[in-house]
Amino acid sequence: MKPSSGEMEASWSKKLEPTDIALDLTYRCNRSCGFCFLDCTDLKSYKRKELTAGEINIFVDSLGALKRQFFIAGGEPLLRRDFLKIISHIKKRSHRCLITTNGTLLDEKTCLALLKMKVDEIVISIHGDRDTHDRVVGRKGSFELLEKAAGFINASKYKTATLLTFWCTINGLNHKRLLNTYVALKKLGPDNVAFNHLDYITPADRAATAGIFSRELSCPLLPRSSSAKTRFIDTKKLAAQISKVKAADADEQGGVKFSPDLHARQLSAWYDGKVFFKKPGVCRAQWNQLWVSPWGDVLSCVPLMHTLGNIRQRPWREIYNGAEFSAFREALLKAGGLFPICSRCGRESYYKANIDIAQDKLSGLPRPRF
Repeated sequence: MKPSSGEMEASWSKKLEPTDIALDLTYRCNRSCGFCFLDCTDLKSYKRKELTAGEINIFVDSLGALKRQFFIAGGEPLLRRDFLKIISHIKKRSHRCLITTNGTLLDEKTCLALLKMKVDEIVISIHGDRDTHDRVVGRKGSFELLEKAAGFINASKYKTATLLTFWCTINGLNHKRLLNTYVALKKLGPDNVAFNHLDYITPADRAATAGIFSRELSCPLLPRSSSAKTRFIDTKKLAAQISKVKAADADEQGGVKFSPDLHARQLSAWYDGKVFFKKPGVCRAQWNQLWVSPWGDVLSCVPLMHTLGNIRQRPWREIYNGAEFSAFREALLKAGGLFPICSRCGRESYYKANIDIAQDKLSGLPRPRF
């Protein structure tokens, strides 16, 4: 008798072992960016008890000898008073570690500690030149704090193994000033500069995905639609700014990155919530990444916030290779490798194909091999 697709999924998913660990330390934040993806949920208002440093260390130890890539984020992870203690334990276990922060709490002492630990990459979110960034995050003087942090890092003799990267999320306030932003950021001496297109959820994509969750997983879909975030973006002016940034960067051979890298037609479709936007490929994060929330929930990803278990209650390997996660992966494959709600997710590492606008449905997708 031929096994069902669910049985096939369960048989090979038991062999899964994540190479990447996304660990959100808190969803609290000391800034108020209007495009924050957490605003699609009620996570910022949750009052659940965050994992202690001791619990996190036990989790890190449970990963065993295989060296992983940690992505530390939030919220603002440096709001945790035990932040350095947590990072120190991760690095003592010889894992790679990337930290994403808004940079406002990166004082000289903290920068020095991270550099001495040989943290692999410090990613600072900077969303414009001085005035624009302060408007975006809702706090005057924020850019100055990032400027000082970059100075501390670049001036240190211990910056031998740590990359400094700036991430800029394209939004309604900065999209007409990307060249100014690029020039301002380059002056701060980063190793890398990345511009990220706005992630958002259209009502149609949410409704389609909610139907899939109801049919296949018998559960509701948590995130709300968020297409209002795009209403002030002029894609023609944005396209012109992107061209200017790429031209300026080519002169410096700087390697600036746009994620995803969209051509003009794709750019227009991305920011038009009424346009059907289809990405081919498979969300490989569900097979090689483990995402843990501040209170220990194992998540499919933060944009979806689909909870599959909690590491306080069950071993993470049991959750990662368990029935709930297998059912989620099976539903994802059945949907073509990506859910409709994933269409404006700009996390390129999550899927295996270049973005395109396809009118035809995907069919005959092979099971992923990573």
